[in-house]
Formats: sequence, C-alpha cells, structure tokens
Amino acid sequence: MVDANRAFHAEVSRAGGNPYLTAFYLRLLDDGRRMLRVYFRSFQDDLPAKFSREHAAMIRAIVARDPERAEKIAARHARQVRDRFADLARSRRLDGMSAATPSEAAPPGPKRPGRR
Repeated sequence: MVDANRAFHAEVSRAGGNPYLTAFYLRLLDDGRRMLRVYFRSFQDDLPAKFSREHAAMIRAIVARDPERAEKIAARHARQVRDRFADLARSRRLDGMSAATPSEAAPPGPKRPGRR
C-alpha cells in the first residue's frame, strides 16, 4: 500500500508540470514512508474504501481539468491523514506500533554456527 500510494501521489505531482515541486514532493513521500506505514497499520492494513474513492475522485478532477475540485479533494484528503496521526498520538495508540516495513519485520533467519 505504501508503494502504491507513493506511485499515485508521484503521478499527481508530475501532472502539475512543475519538476521542482515534483522533486521536492518525491523526497517528502520517500522520507514519510515509515510514518505512512504506521498510518496503514492503524487500519490493520485494510484501508477503508472511502480513501480509494478519494483517489478516484482526484483522478476524475484532473482528467476533467478541474484544478479547483482536485485541490478541494486533495486538501480534504491531507486533512484526513493529518487528523488520523493526531488522533493516534492523542490516544497513545502509537505505543508499540512498529513502523517497520514488511521485510524489516520478518523474523531473522536461522543463526549460523559461530556467529552472533
């Protein structure tokens, strides 16, 4: 989900036609991957369908060349993510929640003799 989210938002940024802002946004997306992992984990990795619908609505607004509508949807989407993090922090549900990626969370392989 983290990779798909990055790909989606990268394409939305590229559609804006500003390579400077796209490069900045890609760094932001990459730097925020661990936080986004926590965000998805807060939904037990089963993101509510309304968020996919928001992405679809953004695509429709972009295809329709309706920047005001796209901006309104994007702003609502960003507020939702921000508010979820704030709620998680306030409720302390972040305690014990790992930001590890699935490959990092995998149990280590068997130890080889003579290695610690």
